[in-house]
Amino acid sequence: MNKSIIENCKEISSGDFERLLQRLAPERTCAGEKYEELRCALIQFFEWNSCIQAEDLADQTLNRVARRLEKEEIHDIGAFALGVARNIRHEAQNKTRRLIAISELPDQGTSLPNDTNTEREIQCLIDRKRQIGCLDMCLQRLPARERELFLGYHNPKGNPSSARQKLAADWGLTIGALRIKIIRLRERVQKCTQRCSASFWHATACSHDSLRGEIDWDE
Repeated sequence: MNKSIIENCKEISSGDFERLLQRLAPERTCAGEKYEELRCALIQFFEWNSCIQAEDLADQTLNRVARRLEKEEIHDIGAFALGVARNIRHEAQNKTRRLIAISELPDQGTSLPNDTNTEREIQCLIDRKRQIGCLDMCLQRLPARERELFLGYHNPKGNPSSARQKLAADWGLTIGALRIKIIRLRERVQKCTQRCSASFWHATACSHDSLRGEIDWDE
């Protein structure tokens, strides 16, 4: 299972996204159009600054803006989003520089790692495998058509923006309405995954099949 789906489960709530749309425009269709215009502008900003995964960085920017709206009054969403984008660009470029610096170290990977770090890394791998197993199980619990939509959105073929536009058209939705639907599906998957992971911690002897019966979408 693609690990990007796991990371996407940590995105904004439907309430935060609704708040952002309302600030962009009072009318729903217009708000969706303004959202896409702002997102495209942010993608161009990251592309011009030679940032890889420009679309992901644009989504991160809009998610941060949406979360901030609950805590403070923002008068100019576009200007504020640009400021957030500059911070994210700085973070992304620092991360890239660190990765390059590590890869250029001499004898990389030949020395014996610290025992404590090794133990922590092994535990992280175990936890990651459990999380992926839970995610896979929870996705299977979605109705087939919704699962296809969810996976199609997060694993688009070809150009992500064009693929998602086509996905929205296939479902008879605006791009804004599609994103709301995806956020709500993501919340369901995240809730299920969290309950599954908790079940692993409290009853590690449980089989995969028994966990299926214990996890409830709707609680």
